[in-house]
Amino acid sequence: MRGRLSALMLALGAAACADTSPDAARDTSEITTVSPPPPVQQSIANCWVFATNAWIEALSARPVGGTQVDLSEAYVSFLYWLDQISAPGALEHPIFTLRATGSWGTAADLLTRFGWMTEEEFLTTLPAGTFAERHQQAFEAVQHELTRGVLQTPAARADRKLVAETLATAWHLEPRVVADMTKAFDDTFTRTFVTGTATHAKTRIKKLEDITVGYGTDGRPVTAQDLIGSLAEGSDAYRGERTGPYAYSDVKPPGSEDKVRGYLRRIQRSLVQDLPVVMSETSDDDAIDATGTYQKPADGVLSDQWYDHAVMVFDLSVQTPHFGLLPAGVAETRPEAIADSLTDDAVIKTFRARNSYWGRYANGAVIPFAGGVAVTDFTLDYLLWRPSYAGPRILMRTTIPNDPEMVIAKSP
Repeated sequence: MRGRLSALMLALGAAACADTSPDAARDTSEITTVSPPPPVQQSIANCWVFATNAWIEALSARPVGGTQVDLSEAYVSFLYWLDQISAPGALEHPIFTLRATGSWGTAADLLTRFGWMTEEEFLTTLPAGTFAERHQQAFEAVQHELTRGVLQTPAARADRKLVAETLATAWHLEPRVVADMTKAFDDTFTRTFVTGTATHAKTRIKKLEDITVGYGTDGRPVTAQDLIGSLAEGSDAYRGERTGPYAYSDVKPPGSEDKVRGYLRRIQRSLVQDLPVVMSETSDDDAIDATGTYQKPADGVLSDQWYDHAVMVFDLSVQTPHFGLLPAGVAETRPEAIADSLTDDAVIKTFRARNSYWGRYANGAVIPFAGGVAVTDFTLDYLLWRPSYAGPRILMRTTIPNDPEMVIAKSP
């Protein structure tokens, strides 16, 4: 359900929602007014990169006349591995093992420091069907160099230039791509856009401020960089604490039940403006039904298939006090219905997400990924569930605007 809210917000776009009953056929023909980016499938544990890039890609198509961009997940992974391998902490380990885990905040920090490239520009040659394989192969190649190759020793890992060269080989980057990155950031990647020492002139590298996502109440453009903002002083990038008038931050749900509705309403206020959010949750593959919906299991037991995951939420379904169910996948433009969906008595039923899923679905589940959709629904009963050994809630955190009253229009 997405739409236009009158008194509380200005110039909101149409919203979307779909019948989420277990036996309902999933309607994916018109999911939302801002469609999720084309599906891509991850092959290593870098869902946070896919979710963050999908968030920015969807935002780029949001303004009137906007054109969706394509951010390279491989580029962000390259940068993350470079930081991770050459970090001082890495030298403490006699055998370094590359990790792929991160967060929206991690990706936000990397994209702010080093900008972005399209996948076509970064990987250049990519035969059909090899996208996921390229990531897996690069990951395995770097692992080999860390355990048995040129990056075995602490001294080698401390050599940022050597690490960058090794990563470029692992990703099979063309010389012109390496030349662009070297020109912008030096061969050690110590120059960044944050310090003001990097330059991207006459390269294929772009900055987040080049992506317009909407317009403020003063008519000025709001960019993807405005939504990511700046790293909060003294905060670790992983935590996703960002500052700025339009900035989002990664926020955990409150521990007390009486504050949960307010937290969810902040997510809604973003979604009804067609401003998606990144959600980090615990996916249990045995808890997804045949419609592609994650349901709390009847026995209340989390299976051994669970894993922490990040997805881009772009829609929701909500039961309203006076307008009934406003489902995901159906445009909702009535201001009164949107306002009703934000009241204390309204109940969110599901969040709909673009999912770069890479695990195993429950037996019998018919998932639209293979059909080119890659969309899953998460019931709130599932997300707010507190299983015995996976943390406080299945829903771990969500990126939401720091300012709960923030409004970004689609046109000046």
